[in-house]
Amino acid sequence: MKIGICLIGTMLMHNRNWHRTKDNILEKLINCWGIDNQVSVYLCSDNIPNDILEFYKVKNYVEGGNSIKEKYISLLSKLFDEDVDFIICTRPDIVFFNPVSTFNLMFDKFNFLFRELNLWGDIETSNGFGKWTCDNFYAFSKNYLNDFYNVLVDCPKVRPFCGELHSQIYPCLVDNIGKKNIHFIQREPGMSGNGMNKFYLLDRYYTEPGDLGPTNIKDYEKWAIENENLLKHHQEEIENDTKYLEDEHEHA
Repeated sequence: MKIGICLIGTMLMHNRNWHRTKDNILEKLINCWGIDNQVSVYLCSDNIPNDILEFYKVKNYVEGGNSIKEKYISLLSKLFDEDVDFIICTRPDIVFFNPVSTFNLMFDKFNFLFRELNLWGDIETSNGFGKWTCDNFYAFSKNYLNDFYNVLVDCPKVRPFCGELHSQIYPCLVDNIGKKNIHFIQREPGMSGNGMNKFYLLDRYYTEPGDLGPTNIKDYEKWAIENENLLKHHQEEIENDTKYLEDEHEHA
């Protein structure tokens, strides 16, 4: 399988430094797929230094973009002509607890990491802010590249509440590809903030040189215990939605 890794976002600023995350990304995102898979790296950021292009052996890149969504659109447009089967989009300031190759991925679907706790509800009863997902990680078959690209471009026109927040693209993507082609890597809801999910932390929260914070899941486990009632509050809706997805898949 040919895998395209897209790193999208700021590489270097007062509280972000790609040097602090580069070894983790290389080990747990890029070099974790084994000899049977080919991995290419793509990049979109501001003022990209040459040493990062060399370190990641970047195949193609785009500089600029006024927002994260613009950066996504610019880089994804480059992938239409690239020979890849599966695409992973994430940030350059992320630190994974475990190799991404061990995630519960489905390579023929569009994978979201998890539903956002407290922001996954009926759009009509939540002022248009329902169905949020984690927006720090997407993984999908190239078959859905065109759909993802078009949703990022067109969703704000159809659902104005989306604006620049690609965390709210789920309803538009469902309209395009159907629930049966969407997979949540974690069934339970989660939170994108540090210490609140079991997949990653973000280096931007740690400003001391070399300090990446807790690189294990103990913080997540502590948070899950403290917020047990909050998790239960949303679990019935999550299970109903997952059951609907499974039923639709069975009768597809």
